[in-house]
Amino acid sequence: MKKAFMPVVLGVLLMSGACGDWTEPENLDFRRPTPEEQNPEAYGHYLAALRDYKQQPHKVSMMTVRGTSERPTLQTQHLTALPDSIDFICVEQAEGLHPVLAAEIGEVLAAKGTRTLCMVDYATIDASWALLEEAREEAGQPAGTDEEYAAYYAEQTRRQLACCDASGFAGIVVSYQGRRATDRDISGQNAFMGAVAEWRAAHAGQLMFLRGNTQNLLDDYKPLLLKSDYIIVLAESFKTPAELTRAVQRKLDSDDNFPSDRFLLEVSIPSLEDPTQVGATAQVGAEWVVEAEEGFTKCGLGFSNAQDDYYNATRIYNNIRQAIRIMNSNTANDHEENL
Repeated sequence: MKKAFMPVVLGVLLMSGACGDWTEPENLDFRRPTPEEQNPEAYGHYLAALRDYKQQPHKVSMMTVRGTSERPTLQTQHLTALPDSIDFICVEQAEGLHPVLAAEIGEVLAAKGTRTLCMVDYATIDASWALLEEAREEAGQPAGTDEEYAAYYAEQTRRQLACCDASGFAGIVVSYQGRRATDRDISGQNAFMGAVAEWRAAHAGQLMFLRGNTQNLLDDYKPLLLKSDYIIVLAESFKTPAELTRAVQRKLDSDDNFPSDRFLLEVSIPSLEDPTQVGATAQVGAEWVVEAEEGFTKCGLGFSNAQDDYYNATRIYNNIRQAIRIMNSNTANDHEENL
């Protein structure tokens, strides 16, 4: 048996060695072909229809995602990988945006008609000032003066605003979640909103959304409400449709001239670290948006922490896609099915 087995093994070894002369190594491509690769002409027609759809009356949608100065390595970091139906992308932490992401701002606009904005965030400045004060205290130094406080807030606001021009954004989302209870609150708002007002005067043709505690604006900055494209209402503290309506009504009651025709609701996508829903869900928000309301106009829905919906167990960006479908169920919009 041993004598019979050895020639067989030898033959196999010889054949395997000879195969190196017969074949050349070849890379196997397991990547799924994109729609553009499968049918370029049909995909071109699809993109044209998508851009046309975004020019028609509909409930708009916006995703807020984090920017990065490092080269993007995940699909969730790419603007080109977001659902096609999204009208606006808001980029947090836009300073020093990596050139790959900066280039995608123009790509999604040209291909899909998706406009990208950068966030100008009062809370970020608040947090950085608090860290400076802690460092002064630990070093045994006196706290910052009122003048230093105001100058810091103005400088940091202008620094964030400069990101819009540097990376070719279509505009800004001004996030103000401050108060006006103390002299410091008023000083901070004057520095922050004063810089925003300067930007608006010099960029009248660009988009500007106002987000957060817009009912707390000082009289000098209330005209910015009328110069905004949308006013974003945060749903983080409200879960039911009735609560959402009351939140909008409180803004309207804060001033007789508060605009009522441009409200955009923002819901939060649960994070991977903590799957607990904060405030109204995307579905509740979408259903609220399509329900007619007397006294004000619901223009659409925004999604904060949107990148975590990519990892949805049902389908990537499932919550966001379903919300868009609910909002625009009466239109010929099938774009949320695509990437």
